[in-house]
Amino acid sequence: LVQREMMRYDVSYAEFHHDPAAEAYTVYAETVLFRDLIQAIASHATNYPCPSLDPDHLLYLQNPAALERSYYVDAFAVDQNLDLAPGDPRCQIDKLDLVLAEIGRRGGSVLVVADPNYLAMTC
Repeated sequence: LVQREMMRYDVSYAEFHHDPAAEAYTVYAETVLFRDLIQAIASHATNYPCPSLDPDHLLYLQNPAALERSYYVDAFAVDQNLDLAPGDPRCQIDKLDLVLAEIGRRGGSVLVVADPNYLAMTC
């Protein structure tokens, strides 16, 4: 549904809904628990290893900018490229290196959520 709509505009969903622009594109293993994904994003936003997830915590009262940061998380994304073969210009799966380069060109970054054993992270 979303892919067909975006093809009308010849842009991706992330490009179409770009306000505010994401500071980081979040890459994570499908086995990562949702709470751990949010914990990793909070850690990146605050520069603390295991920050509280309570937005009323003193950490955020002293550093309100951490709550204003923007991340692109495709946690609930559905692969809409199943009918597009790798190599097809519209297929994004085989072009991750180009996607990451474009994110960098636009001043963004990539947040990879994994621990050294590729297990879910916990605090």
